[in-house]
Amino acid sequence: MPVAHISAYASIVLVVGPDDQVALVIERTKPTPHYWKLPGGAGEEGEDPFITALRETEEETGLKILIHDLHHLVTVPKQNHDQHFFLATAPSFEYLAKRGVEGENVARFKLDEIMNMLDFFPPHRDVLSDQREELGKRGVVL
Repeated sequence: MPVAHISAYASIVLVVGPDDQVALVIERTKPTPHYWKLPGGAGEEGEDPFITALRETEEETGLKILIHDLHHLVTVPKQNHDQHFFLATAPSFEYLAKRGVEGENVARFKLDEIMNMLDFFPPHRDVLSDQREELGKRGVVL
């Protein structure tokens, strides 16, 4: 008997603001190790990955990104879900939250420093490294 395939995914967003700063989140309430990560999370039933990216970015950072400022970079298949990575531009970090709605700590970092941070989530670093050329076409230099 065939098994129905449930499309599970997460949307993850590199948010680049003024002066090549990026917004990262860290969830210190979860088990260690703790890593700074790109904002993102699981899609809700019937939700498009683009809408998930916008929602998760606002929930975790307080930043409202407009859909025309959101660009899909790559989809990375994982064992039980897909990860959709996006690039978003934020004209300002004026409304960057100190905490996300689920208690995440939020901070801004210089774009050129995150790739060398020991506590930047390695899988996110790997994807950004793999996407250097595409990011460069969009004016983002790691």
